[in-house]
Amino acid sequence: MELLAQEHGFRWADKSKRYMGIHRGVVVSVSEWDGMLSFLFYSPTASLRDQIPVDFAGFSHIAAAGIQANWIGLVNELDAQGKQGFSATSCSLSLESGRLESIGVEAFRQIPDLFASDFQAHGALSTLKCSDCGQQDAMTVGLVDYGLAPLCDDCWQSIQERTSGGRLSTEQSVNWRFAIPALVAMTALGALIWGYIQQPDHRMGYKALLIPAIWAYFCCLFMDNRCGGVTRMLRVSLFVSVILSVLIGNTWGYRSFVIQEAERQLERKVVGPGWVESLQMYLTDLPHIWQSEIPFLIGGILGAWIGLRQLKSRETVDVQ
Repeated sequence: MELLAQEHGFRWADKSKRYMGIHRGVVVSVSEWDGMLSFLFYSPTASLRDQIPVDFAGFSHIAAAGIQANWIGLVNELDAQGKQGFSATSCSLSLESGRLESIGVEAFRQIPDLFASDFQAHGALSTLKCSDCGQQDAMTVGLVDYGLAPLCDDCWQSIQERTSGGRLSTEQSVNWRFAIPALVAMTALGALIWGYIQQPDHRMGYKALLIPAIWAYFCCLFMDNRCGGVTRMLRVSLFVSVILSVLIGNTWGYRSFVIQEAERQLERKVVGPGWVESLQMYLTDLPHIWQSEIPFLIGGILGAWIGLRQLKSRETVDVQ
């Protein structure tokens, strides 16, 4: 691998343990795992669709070098609709020790050149344009969000300058016309669910603290899938929504407990305090009942923290 990388000018990505580069307009990635060498070849201008049904039997250059077509594998990708299928612009090659021995060192060193010839026979251009600016020729390969990106020197340098700790911030927009009503609805629904559980006849003890944690995590996943993007403001809004749900539910449970105690002492039905008064009473009494109430707030905070931590990762992409 080192010899191959030096010969073709590939660079090493330490985090993913692979060499990457461009050879004659074809992006090449090579890594080793448990004695198996894995190559990936990609060209956005190639059209390998006719080779997929015939298992790459039309790759004549590699066949002449003793590389068998059944060593070549298909690469899965997502289309514009999010459906998974086989890529028509890339393929893979797997070589274990027996295969390496059968083709020899010289053929191994020619692998990038052989695949470049077969890719060009199927439409690949000899040069690639930068996938970022689209103007200059790509000179290096970056692994951006775990995808191979051919980049010119200027764009690659710019990405590196904007990358911190191997992560690059992305510009995302949130569909607030959907997010705001959804947040209000989730806050109300969460409060109803939690308030129902907090009723004197329905209390589940400390096991119930898992419920706000699960609810918070569900809310984060739902908004992540529906809002089109993730920003700090959305994460803060989700956190506030979860805490409000738990606080309202706790207040409802506290109000029901106060009414139940009053009816037990007076032995008759009573009209409970209003919601504003109930909230004031709950917050006033909280220092005295915190041992029974705080765990549920902690459950909500824990769930929100887990979900928001996952969402925060969506604001950046991995860069190698």
